Amino acid sequence: MDNNSTGKKYILYGTDEMSCNAAKFLGDRHEIKFFFDPSYSGNEILSIPVVKDEEKLKNCAEKYTVVLTWRGVRQITKAVEVLCRLNIPYLLFYEAAAEMIEQEAKEYNSQNKRKSFAYNPDRKQFFAIDRVSQAGSVNHYFWQDLWCARHVFEERPDIHYDIGSRVDGFISNLLTFGQKVSLIDVRPLDAIIPGVSFTQSDATMLETIENDSIHSLSALCSLEHFGLGRYGDPIDPEACFKCFDSIQKKVAEGGSIYIAVPVGMEGVEFNAHRVFSPRTIFKEFDRCDLKEYSIDYGTHIEYDADPDVLNDSVKYEFGLFWFVKK
Repeated sequence: MDNNSTGKKYILYGTDEMSCNAAKFLGDRHEIKFFFDPSYSGNEILSIPVVKDEEKLKNCAEKYTVVLTWRGVRQITKAVEVLCRLNIPYLLFYEAAAEMIEQEAKEYNSQNKRKSFAYNPDRKQFFAIDRVSQAGSVNHYFWQDLWCARHVFEERPDIHYDIGSRVDGFISNLLTFGQKVSLIDVRPLDAIIPGVSFTQSDATMLETIENDSIHSLSALCSLEHFGLGRYGDPIDPEACFKCFDSIQKKVAEGGSIYIAVPVGMEGVEFNAHRVFSPRTIFKEFDRCDLKEYSIDYGTHIEYDADPDVLNDSVKYEFGLFWFVKK
């Protein structure tokens, strides 16, 4: 990255994705001396050095402004403790970005000839990283939503039931081809959406639904959260397993069940989610035939995947399971 030595001079405290975006944004006009992160294993990011020594940070902070770029709360808290101990002043990234955008607003006004479109500070909205972002988010959720929507499109049930999937992703995908949806979620939904009936409920037991009555049901990255309290539901280590059982009771013979959950080294990452071995999911859905097991890697889907490929991986991916009730 070419740094402009005529602008301001910054040290970026942090090495996560937000730190990289900050470097791209600020580095367009200003000099980035280095990233600082004592725990980082590499020596550079984006061709900018990574420094781990506090003494060098303190010495350089006399000439360079330190910008705190971490996004995670724990990293921010620790960074503030270090900076306070070393008596180093700092800016948050958005403070540094706002200074740069204010300068761009002045440049805009100097060129603008339309009075009604003059820059007005009372109507300002500053967006700091859109210029360094991708054109869209093609991630795990994009692929899982597309995967399941294609299956439902092929099946075209009268009503498709869903437990806690993304309204602004999967559910909207279904609505594009006129699919009627019955959505169940422990969280409220204030919006009224044509084609969607909504029930706010803890879906663990699916008590309001008759047994053997559903012909198509999905739960995309929702069941792994059950019973962990993250969404205000009661603490219950067995909650997701109870829901696995409930789903099989409520789905009719020949009905389709589409599940997406994190897969990898099995365990709980409290209070975020559980990570499953695919074979645990196979075992739990023992009243069904497995039609498909694929892996959503965030960049692509590996179809008909090896169920043991991620058993020892500390990094989880999304397992995509299609079952049909026996």
